[in-house]
Amino acid sequence: MLTNDADVLALFAGNPFPGEPPTQVRAMIWQYWFTSMAEKRAMGMWWRRQLLGLYAPVLARDATGKRRRDSMAGKRAAGAVRRSGCV
Repeated sequence: MLTNDADVLALFAGNPFPGEPPTQVRAMIWQYWFTSMAEKRAMGMWWRRQLLGLYAPVLARDATGKRRRDSMAGKRAAGAVRRSGCV
């Protein structure tokens, strides 16, 4: 994804970064639970989720296009716990 590789982009319905590839990519792990009918009626949310953390180190590319690990971005994201729901 960091280099607009055709094999990777073929996994998507369309190129999410048509102008140029992103400079950073991260993958997060979320735990999902369906809400109860009472929660659904009260809040309108089908599920709730909790961020468990990073799935892999944050990958980045520098100005020359060389890939690297972004250790600071990983530390900023690690340990953050959020809850949200979608309708």
